Amino acid sequence: MDLKSVARPASHRVSPSLLDRAKTLPGALAALAEHYPDFECLFILDRERRERRYTTAELWAETSCTARRLIAHGLKAGQTVVVVLPTGPELISAYFGAMLAGGIPALASMPLNRVADAAVYRARLGQLLDNADARIFYCTDQVAAFFGGDPSSLPRGLKIITSATDSPATTLRSVAALSAFPSLSDLDVATIQYSSGSTGTPNGVLLTHRAILNNVRAIREAFELSSDDVSVNWIPLYHDMGLIDGFLLPV
Repeated sequence: MDLKSVARPASHRVSPSLLDRAKTLPGALAALAEHYPDFECLFILDRERRERRYTTAELWAETSCTARRLIAHGLKAGQTVVVVLPTGPELISAYFGAMLAGGIPALASMPLNRVADAAVYRARLGQLLDNADARIFYCTDQVAAFFGGDPSSLPRGLKIITSATDSPATTLRSVAALSAFPSLSDLDVATIQYSSGSTGTPNGVLLTHRAILNNVRAIREAFELSSDDVSVNWIPLYHDMGLIDGFLLPV
């Protein structure tokens, strides 16, 4: 990717005041999509070196689609959605989509070398799902298979959703306005951020929309960032620096 090609014309520069008025993360995304629909806010490079570019309108479209899918699967406001997906378009739409649907996303890692053993990974993830009181577990087929022979390690009432789970009847592709989804306030919990669990069971921290947006705005002011700047990130999004500094801040 040629970073020089990322520069935007002056007419596409995003006004800081627009984001300063936002009360929630979905509200900020909706405002960007409404006022700057053609702004390329995100580039994703996959492991095959294929690049996917997202405009704010496209990101909002996929987010609203995922939100409606989660609602169709029974997600209620205030319930937790644990997301275990590789970094990519589906993870991003699941993260924002869970918020837009009124849920609380919590990101967890895919199987790693240090927890590649199926029993160890299943136990660790089962503890996290139980701690989060998760109602929906959004993951890959690979991760879902870890629990196929031992569902006893999953909390009761948990629903597992994978990409293959959705039929045409539950995959809703029409784009909806912000007002079509549950109302959120700045003091609502936006996400549960889990510690790495390097020395024990991961601990979850509740972060409100206000806290995350204030953090993003403070970093923007300190570094004098604008929509002409480019951020490159390779940290996984379940990591707090990857999620907030590497993803939410630049978007």
